[in-house]
Amino acid sequence: KWKASAARREVVAFVTRLNNSCVNKPNLSIDAAPLQIRKLMDALRAIAKGCDQYLPTPGEARRYGSPMFRDWHAWLVTTAPGLLASLGSDSAELAARLA
Repeated sequence: KWKASAARREVVAFVTRLNNSCVNKPNLSIDAAPLQIRKLMDALRAIAKGCDQYLPTPGEARRYGSPMFRDWHAWLVTTAPGLLASLGSDSAELAARLA
């Protein structure tokens, strides 16, 4: 279902355009990056830190997936609106929808 969806095609097209726009371009230091990029990087770091906080317990039964995934998902649901709001006014509508 996902593989044939319009949403997937849009995500793949966006990532492809993003990738193509970066080819043969030098990397900026994070301090030299525009404010919006620094905010996005901070949000992605917060999500990565959240992933590290909810690692599966080694050896636990996972017949229906790791129970820690439910905890991580609950954390993400409560955290995502704040992360999106931190990106600026362009993300305010999306953050309000997720709240």
